[in-house]
Amino acid sequence: MSEHNKAIGLIIIAIGLTFSFSSCSRSVSPSTQSSTTTSSTASANIAGSENGITTSWINSQEAIWATKSNYPLLVYPFFQTASYDNIEAQGVNTSVLNENLNMLEALGGTGITIHMGYDPWLINIPNARSQDQEIASSLKSNSQSLMLADASAENYRHNKLSWSDFKTAWINRVTTLAEMFHPAYYTVIKEPPWYIPMIAGVNSNGSGATDAQLEDPNQWASLLQSLITAVKSVSPSTKVGIAVSGDLYDGKPSGTLDTALLKLAVKMSNLDYIGFDLYTSTAFSNTVQFLHSNGANGKEIWIAETWSTTTPNYAFSQTRSSLDVAWAKFLFHYAHYIGATGIVPFYTDVFSSYSQPPNSASGLLSYFNSRTPVFNEFQSLTSSQGK
Repeated sequence: MSEHNKAIGLIIIAIGLTFSFSSCSRSVSPSTQSSTTTSSTASANIAGSENGITTSWINSQEAIWATKSNYPLLVYPFFQTASYDNIEAQGVNTSVLNENLNMLEALGGTGITIHMGYDPWLINIPNARSQDQEIASSLKSNSQSLMLADASAENYRHNKLSWSDFKTAWINRVTTLAEMFHPAYYTVIKEPPWYIPMIAGVNSNGSGATDAQLEDPNQWASLLQSLITAVKSVSPSTKVGIAVSGDLYDGKPSGTLDTALLKLAVKMSNLDYIGFDLYTSTAFSNTVQFLHSNGANGKEIWIAETWSTTTPNYAFSQTRSSLDVAWAKFLFHYAHYIGATGIVPFYTDVFSSYSQPPNSASGLLSYFNSRTPVFNEFQSLTSSQGK
């Protein structure tokens, strides 16, 4: 995997090895997978069977979730190069960031989503800080909005904090970034289990006192209230939300926590939106089930992350091109069915190419100048909304 995409792989490795309770929608990176994977297994997964999203599944669900509604959805594609610590990766400079941003803006959406890592502020990386600020200024000048999603700091994976200190640092982090960027949207918690590898005192078998606290939805609900208050205190116009994995009813502890927390969040009067990360067929179905059972209590509903697969290894496969186009059409129909306000496509490098991004500035500039059929489909769907 290139340096450009390293954050996803590092995140998942940490989650998979440190905490049995944790789960994350993004799966392991190509560089961490066994080289002995058989071609038949790879072919099956590339076809979509690894997560249940296949052409036949899309066709069957279209018949169930079809709707005549065509109100304009907000489209905030994920800005991979500027997220996590990718902004510090080899080959990434201001020109590359601008080229990637131009590609994303060409989709015709409303804004851009950045999972902003805190390392530039935590350990003082001035160049990355200034690049983040330049991106925000560019968005504003192009009448584009910014959605932030909390990406904590990669530093915490190597220098873990106690749960108490982690919460304090979290509140300080969102306060700093909200005051600096005044985003239109701020997802202050994205998939609670994603943060577990950054917290000290977690046992591999989930039996410790810290584990018990982290499995308690009331602990997370209290933190969420504090984060909402912190953001609103410095940026009152920012809409604040939470996102969870859409696999709410998978029987795993992570799904149980996400479901219980989301039920509490829906009742919070000062929370503006709830988000679902959708990468599997069950996540799409579970989200419908949750909303039918609990509603959204007047809050905006967001598809806060989504793609046709959970795994970078399969996302970057040319054999998925026609499936991705069909999935894009389905995604817009599904979003209308659940009454979503907006969507955030995640593996947006695929809008440029099904090859992994190179790690040189010249290579990345050329890379982000290309377009794939799924880019064209998203662009067409975005421009035709409401017509």
